[in-house]
Amino acid sequence: MKATWLTLAALVLAIPTSTDAKTRKRRPRPHPVAPLATDAELRVQALNSCWRHPRMTSARIAVVDRLFEIEAELGFEGEDRGLMVAASCWESGYKWNAVGDKRTTRTTSVAIVTFDSWGTLQHSKTHAKHIRKIIIELGDDPDDWEDPRLHYEAAAYYWGQKYLKNKARVEGFCEWDPEEIEPFGTLDGRVVAAGEATSVRKPKCSVKRRSKKTNKLVCVRHVPRCRQSTEHWWELQRWRAYAEALRNAPTVTSGGIP
Repeated sequence: MKATWLTLAALVLAIPTSTDAKTRKRRPRPHPVAPLATDAELRVQALNSCWRHPRMTSARIAVVDRLFEIEAELGFEGEDRGLMVAASCWESGYKWNAVGDKRTTRTTSVAIVTFDSWGTLQHSKTHAKHIRKIIIELGDDPDDWEDPRLHYEAAAYYWGQKYLKNKARVEGFCEWDPEEIEPFGTLDGRVVAAGEATSVRKPKCSVKRRSKKTNKLVCVRHVPRCRQSTEHWWELQRWRAYAEALRNAPTVTSGGIP
């Protein structure tokens, strides 16, 4: 009996703690970084390979085409191309009236692809304020929408502008070792992944000070998320891998012989 209890005690002690779990290696990504794809190839993958498998109605196809157009207008090229569409796929399956995640009672995240993915009520109002200006620039009336972020074109423009701004911050601030760049293929790939992570996630605080008014710690300096990436970026890599596989697949003639 004593030996049995000793055996059980040894098994309990062998169970990894939460600290051990944090040090485990992350699960490898299912698709490695793939070469760049053309716009036509990315469109085919966006319509057929979205992980949410949305029912591709004519309205959603129009959303995909419009997002590609907005990317072109904002200057998305190279590693950037298709990132906005991949974000839309991952978050909502190209649903133009998507309501965002409600992580807390204060979260009011609303947009086509939950571009306000981390917004509390305060930040959501800030996003809505900027999107209202874009709606006016597009020639529409922001009062026609219950929430300005439901205007998916304006939300997409704002998301793209916010991403490009944070990408520039990453380029000027972040530094990586060669082994940190390798999983992302190129330095541009690493910059794009970190820029998008900085754009869609809560700002990372590096310096806090205690407020004299509230006696609470407040952040006085935010820094980019240099060593992070999002599922949006890896979804884009999956599309590129599929496009490369189709590009290199042997062609089959009418007789069935390659």
